[in-house]
Order: sequence, then structure tokens, then C-alpha cells
Amino acid sequence: MHREQASDSSITRSAEKARTGSYSARFILHKSDPDVAGSKRAEALLDWVELPAFERWYGLSIFLPVSYIADPAEEQLFQWHSIDSVDLDGVLMANSPVAMYTRNGRWQFALKYGGTYDLGPYVTEAWTDWVIHIRFSHQSDGLIEVWQNGKLVVQQHGRNNYRAARGNFFKIGIYKYP
Repeated sequence: MHREQASDSSITRSAEKARTGSYSARFILHKSDPDVAGSKRAEALLDWVELPAFERWYGLSIFLPVSYIADPAEEQLFQWHSIDSVDLDGVLMANSPVAMYTRNGRWQFALKYGGTYDLGPYVTEAWTDWVIHIRFSHQSDGLIEVWQNGKLVVQQHGRNNYRAARGNFFKIGIYKYP
């Protein structure tokens, strides 16, 4: 796992809150933190890569503390990035084709090809459970399904990715848009 963080306290193991087991990952980002890789972030990314058109299931729970303040600017909490990707017009792409973020106190699920889904207001001091079923593709055989607390809230068939030469990788944590 690779970390993009401003300090050693930006990403920690916490025994204070745990959905199951004894620990959880805790991500902290302050306005005063210096930029990391050109932006404000406290993110962890997995070292493995999903091959194009590979199908995966993800499950995770997010706990937002009462101190998590509604902001009009996006705060991405998890995303998939493409590697060596080009759009259909041949332009090299660095943005994530799929991301979950909060904005103005609401959950948002954004698809580069498919728009943004408003998944309702987030609740602080409670766990939100997510299950994501995804098959990346730059063609019509792509699939994304998202369950929020056991309820199917997003289902999209079709293109959901750039033409990724080497696939995608998963990032989790806080990425703050400028």
C-alpha cells in the first residue's frame, strides 16, 4: 500500500471506532496541511492493478465524525484511477473515471461516463456501508452497481472507463478539490 499524506498522523490505525474487528483506518486532513502531489490529500492506494474489463466487488464502511463539516467543494473519499489511459479522442487522462465524494452535506457518486448520482444526505456519528460491483470497460459491456446500507442506489450498464492500457487502481481517504 502506498500513502499520500502530509504527515504521519494523516493516516493511522484507530482503535477508537471499528465497524467490525478491533481497528479501522483513520484519515485526517486539515486546511493547513501542505499539498501532497499538487493537492490536499490523505489517501492510501493499493499496489495492485485491476486489468481492463476485470470484474470486482468492494465492500467498505465509512464513519463521518460530527466534526466533518459540509462543504460546497468536493471531498473524495474513495475513487478508482486509470493507468496510462486515453479518452476516445486520444487525450491522456489523469482523472478518476469513478469516485465517491461528499458535497454540501450529501453523498455523490460520480461517473466520468454517466453523470453524478446524488445519494442523499450523509449522517455523522454513524457508519455508512457501501458495496460496489464494478466491471471497468471503455465499451458497452461495463457495469457499476452500488449499494448504500443494503439498498441498490446506482446501476449503470455501458462505458465507465477510459481506454486503460494497464487498468485501474483503488484509492481511499480524503482528496480535497481546490
